[in-house]
Amino acid sequence: MHSPVLIVPGINNSGESHWQTLWQRRDPGFERLAVDDWDNPACSAWVEATGSAALLVAVPDPAGPAFPPTAHGFAPLPARRFAFPSLIVASSDDPYASADHTRDCARAWGSHVHQAGPRGHLNGASGLGEWPAGWALLESLRARVGC
Repeated sequence: MHSPVLIVPGINNSGESHWQTLWQRRDPGFERLAVDDWDNPACSAWVEATGSAALLVAVPDPAGPAFPPTAHGFAPLPARRFAFPSLIVASSDDPYASADHTRDCARAWGSHVHQAGPRGHLNGASGLGEWPAGWALLESLRARVGC
C-alpha cells in the first residue's frame, strides 16, 4: 500500500482538466491541500495547511515575469536540502520557471531533475490530460523511497 500523496495545486486550485485533479480521482489515497483563498495564494497559508511534509510538484519563480501578482510570501524559496528524496519535473518552456531557477532549486534541495521537454506550464492548459509519463515518474519515486 502506498503512502498518501498530497496534491498541492497552484493558483486557482487547478481545474477539472488538470492532471492533479485527474490523479486525485484515480487514486483515493491522494489528498488535496485545503486553503481558504485559491485566487490570492499566500505561502504561509499553504505551508500551514501542509503540516510537516509535502511533495511539491511545481516550482514557480517568484522573481519571474510571469509570477502572479496576487500571490505573496513565496520569496525567497527555501534554500536548504530536503530530508526526503525529491524530483523536480521541468518543462523547457515553462513561463513560470526558467531552467536556471529549476537548476538552482534542485541544487539547494538535493532534488533530481527530469526534463519533460517543451510542454509549457505543466497544468490543464498544457493538454497533458492524465499525464501517463508523470504518473510513471511518481511511481518510480515512490518505489525508490519505498512508499
